[in-house]
Amino acid sequence: YLKNDLVNAVKHLEFALKYAESNIEKATVHGEFIKMYNIVSDLNSSWRSGVLALKALKINLISNITYFHLYLKLFQVNFQLVRRNLNKVLSDPKIPKEEEVLAQELLLSLGDICYIRNKKAIAYNFFKSLELTVSNGV
Repeated sequence: YLKNDLVNAVKHLEFALKYAESNIEKATVHGEFIKMYNIVSDLNSSWRSGVLALKALKINLISNITYFHLYLKLFQVNFQLVRRNLNKVLSDPKIPKEEEVLAQELLLSLGDICYIRNKKAIAYNFFKSLELTVSNGV
């Protein structure tokens, strides 16, 4: 219902955001903004909501992604993969925190927007997700 009435939806989500206490609650509300803006094809607002949601979880996204950013992120992820002992990871699985799962969900919800905004952004988004997976086991 609210997703068809953008004005009221924004009003209610801003109200929820005003009273959100934890970073998880704030990120969750911004995640709803992403869904709502995607429905009305407002990709810039959806991207901004995604950046704010991930920032609440202490994850920074870069808006203007270049090949330099891609190669740097690829190097960082590759370095983490080399440092990790795969047998240890497989034998000692850890239960992911709620923030880590939410961050992965938010990154996934930004996939279409990344593709439309900047083709390099989808690769960066994938590397960021892989980085979270390698470092946190999500």
